[in-house]
Amino acid sequence: MSGNTDQAFENDLKLTKIFTDNPKMLDLQIWRERYLSALSRLITSSSLVGKNDMLPFLSDEIKKLDISDKRKAFADINILDAYMQVGEFENSSPLVKQVETNTDFYHRNLGPANRTALYFNLAVLNFGLENYSRSLHWINTIINNPDNHSENMGIHFTIRILRLILYYELQYFDLLEYELRSTYRYIIKEKNPYKFDQAVFAFIRRTVSVYDRAKIRKAMEQTRNELTKISKIKAEEQTLSYFDFISWLSSKIENKKFSGLVKERVQLRFKEEKAA
Repeated sequence: MSGNTDQAFENDLKLTKIFTDNPKMLDLQIWRERYLSALSRLITSSSLVGKNDMLPFLSDEIKKLDISDKRKAFADINILDAYMQVGEFENSSPLVKQVETNTDFYHRNLGPANRTALYFNLAVLNFGLENYSRSLHWINTIINNPDNHSENMGIHFTIRILRLILYYELQYFDLLEYELRSTYRYIIKEKNPYKFDQAVFAFIRRTVSVYDRAKIRKAMEQTRNELTKISKIKAEEQTLSYFDFISWLSSKIENKKFSGLVKERVQLRFKEEKAA
């Protein structure tokens, strides 16, 4: 996991097979702990090497283990995050529904920062599933509850910008004007707002009152080009990892599904990494 993710994936896959071939080992706590560690690493490494088909298996195996509710809840955050990172929105749907029907369980077993991570994952995955109202529900759950917090200001900017995009998608144009002002005040309070967030914010501000499709399309293309350049700046990379703004703009420009474009970008990244 220090750099060679392919080797890490293969090693943990072999270790996992030892446990699945010898289930009696899991009667001992020490081996349950090591099996959980292997499964947890596989959640990360499988998403990093493009083995997305592993995620349902890993989720099922963790549910079988005799471990604390807190650890099960945290494992689900990691699995949802892996689905989000690789653009597997359709495959995430069963786990998304399971989590949404058991929110009390997760609220009890997660601290404020982890609850923020969980709700944000649910927001992005619902966005990819085009459940925009559900996505907005989770974004508002984070913003409106001061108990949900994170020290990472990057994710807070992303949450605010994503709410603007959701208003845009839901055509809540009457709310957008107020929200634009509110978000602007929120962003300028920070000394170093991310260029990425500023660019998306500026795009929505320019287009919210424009009804000429050709002008909107041109603004989208200009913003996509700007974001593509910004994404190559090291300090801005993490913002893209929270939400794929470039794929969202491309979905509007090319009239394609956001989820499909995210998967295309992920697959292209895997090919480039293997070729490097």
